[in-house]
Amino acid sequence: MQIVMFTIKDNYYAIESKNVEEITQQLTWTPVPNAPKWVQGLINLRGEVLTLINFQQLLYPDGEEKDLCYNRSIILSTDKGKVALMVDNVEEVTQVEPSAIELADKNAQEKVAGVISIKEKLVSMLNLDALLPKSEGE
Repeated sequence: MQIVMFTIKDNYYAIESKNVEEITQQLTWTPVPNAPKWVQGLINLRGEVLTLINFQQLLYPDGEEKDLCYNRSIILSTDKGKVALMVDNVEEVTQVEPSAIELADKNAQEKVAGVISIKEKLVSMLNLDALLPKSEGE
């Protein structure tokens, strides 16, 4: 399976590339009043308006609020349309064997599907199917 590995703060994360449409530089956003904390705002990507998700707030809603070193956006195509994820950096796009992923325990599977070691880095494989719909109120 092909994955996109990225960082938020000093942590490494990965998502399957099947829903990734593109990776862009930092984009200017417009704040949305009364939006959930994890909605950073709206962006205009070549005439298409997308929700920009602060991925750090989405993953750790009760965590301490630190400024994200936002350098890249990962544009995802989901069942509900396109969204953009704020991340620090995209490290690489690589192939991994599904058998190399250590499955997370049942309690952690809501956000993290498993853990994989890539180039001596411990990477959390995110479960976007569960993470994004839950965050959108489903």
